[in-house]
Amino acid sequence: MFVQPSPRRSYRGSVWFFVICFTQKRRLGGQVDRRRVTRHRVLKSGMIVLPSGGAISCIVRNISTTGATIEVESPVGIPENFTLIVGKDIRPCQVAWGKGKRMGVRFEPYAARK
Repeated sequence: MFVQPSPRRSYRGSVWFFVICFTQKRRLGGQVDRRRVTRHRVLKSGMIVLPSGGAISCIVRNISTTGATIEVESPVGIPENFTLIVGKDIRPCQVAWGKGKRMGVRFEPYAARK
């Protein structure tokens, strides 16, 4: 059983820091997950709504409260900012990274989008 260390004390340089990093590396195949919020694996259809009014279908691979990983047929023509629709959820997004047909998007606060 893994016991979560207390957030009040700094464990950097201690055994707890090593254990946390080692278990994260094992779960992610050698990569440390640096996300602030855990993403959940999903396989949902979505729609990218472009500022010009067009739409592109996509597949949402994982999602959290702060962002998502989506897969598109072709990333050509997808702008840096767009609106992502997944089910009844409509979120303004900004592209964080792209690799082939997959891209990571960061959800923008609703007030920041005009």
